[in-house]
Amino acid sequence: MKRIFLLGICLCFLGSNCTSQESDLSFDNIILGIKPTYSDRRLHIFVENNMIITRIWIPEIDKKFVPQGLTIADDFILLAGYSSLKGGPAQVKVFKINPENGKVIAQFKLPKYIHHGDGLAYAGNSILWLVDNTGNVLKIDSRKAFQYGNAQKAILGSFIDGKSVELSSALEKNSPKFKRRMRTHFCTYDGKNLWLGRWARTGTPKIYKIDQNKALLKGRFDQSEILDSFKIAHRTQGAAWDGKNLWLSQGGKYRGGIQKIDQRRKGVVLKHIPLIGGAEDIEFTPHGTLWISFEAGAMKYRKWNTYFPLIIQLKVD
Repeated sequence: MKRIFLLGICLCFLGSNCTSQESDLSFDNIILGIKPTYSDRRLHIFVENNMIITRIWIPEIDKKFVPQGLTIADDFILLAGYSSLKGGPAQVKVFKINPENGKVIAQFKLPKYIHHGDGLAYAGNSILWLVDNTGNVLKIDSRKAFQYGNAQKAILGSFIDGKSVELSSALEKNSPKFKRRMRTHFCTYDGKNLWLGRWARTGTPKIYKIDQNKALLKGRFDQSEILDSFKIAHRTQGAAWDGKNLWLSQGGKYRGGIQKIDQRRKGVVLKHIPLIGGAEDIEFTPHGTLWISFEAGAMKYRKWNTYFPLIIQLKVD
């Protein structure tokens, strides 16, 4: 009998055997892009190594870049992230990467009020959505942003994630519950609507399908802009749309996973693929392969057991 796993039941990736082992495969040499020089560690073995089609080094790892959002735009990889600079605000930028050779062919910076560049979604016709853990959601003309090298004059509109909820606060032990603006961490676009989700270690995280045009007019996203929503797994880092279903990625220090979701049945998990630690955002190509970025190996996380500062292309179906 076909098994169907529900979100809320103990998730596979939390108990998977994705142990970190250093790889000595000759396959390690077939990596596109520029290899980081700050570390001579070997890459860790990917659990489903036979699924990998392409591997690319994360750019500017030696400059303390930490990868976050990822999407595919006109056959190019767009990768957002921030430079973890000590003593000052992080600089967020978006790289345009050629998947054929791993080279960065263009980039642009984000305004200082954007702190992480957590999620990206491409809507076609140069329209790029960027979400940030500050609660800001930006609609960007990516062609102009890459042309200028800066997104400031290429922002077509924006709104904030203005829905408040009670969250457990590890920082406020004397006040275990408090209200704050919910912070958006990832997004995807289904051809018509934007989906926004939030990373959470505890509580009841959800993903929301919204009317982004109403949110742009209003300047904020609240209950009235929500078209659909359902519960998702803890530590969800990214989302992608394959034409019929949502896919979600989970990541943490030690392990993670990718889930194929049936949103019509409120989050039923149709498929689960275990991952090593550090998984971030995901996106499908028009050909049905999946790209995923990893922050394990970024200088900020150099003490992690897992070393895998790559963008990889996978066969998932």
